[in-house]
Amino acid sequence: MAGVKGTGSVDPSHWRKGAGGGRHFRHGKNPLLAYEEGGVPHPPVIDPVDVLGIDLAHVHSSARDALERAVAEIAVLRGDLEKGRRRQEWLEARIFQDPWTGIDNMRALHRAMEHILSLPPESHVGGVFALFWLENHDWIHENYGLDGLHLAMEAMAQSVSDLVQETDVVTTVGGAGLGLLSFPAREPEASRAIAAIEARLDGMDVPRGGSHFPLRVCSGMHPVFPGDEPEAILRETDSGLRVRMALRGTKKA
Repeated sequence: MAGVKGTGSVDPSHWRKGAGGGRHFRHGKNPLLAYEEGGVPHPPVIDPVDVLGIDLAHVHSSARDALERAVAEIAVLRGDLEKGRRRQEWLEARIFQDPWTGIDNMRALHRAMEHILSLPPESHVGGVFALFWLENHDWIHENYGLDGLHLAMEAMAQSVSDLVQETDVVTTVGGAGLGLLSFPAREPEASRAIAAIEARLDGMDVPRGGSHFPLRVCSGMHPVFPGDEPEAILRETDSGLRVRMALRGTKKA
């Protein structure tokens, strides 16, 4: 999910399978170690006329070889510059992603919140932030390791993304939380939508190899309005989540 564009909603009446815009989260090797998988472009082929302003066919053979070597070196330098530019863009895009799953991270969440909170307060347009917490993350880690936790988070993110608008922001929060920032959104409808998403996640089976394991998920939510403080929103959401988990007989670490 990239950014907030102002039309997101978690109103259940707008749900449709695939509303997440075809977003799919990856699982496997750390992409920071696999940058070159996409292939490195070959040095561009350049026309000596474009570089030197002359046709080498009209240059004496004693000077032609040196000029051809110079043109070839320029081509290599241009290729290196292009490779560096592509790598910079690749790295900048991944600043806002979890390196193992491809899910947007807390940086992406704060960036989206800052966009909303910087709007004029008189706009009276609000949103909602929901936090879905994986209650049995310790059990999953003990029985399936980090690989299992990554699978669980990917399954949660994909399921939520399939239900909400493409402009909503889905991010990781800590090691066992999934955040959903929807804007604009009306709290009464959003409360029902968040409860329905929790009902879908809680008890969902995640396939792993020839077996599967269940998710135990609880949620908390808080309204978001221009002028609010991001840390206050996260703190109040976390507080409400802890109360609900206590009522379910679990505790948030």
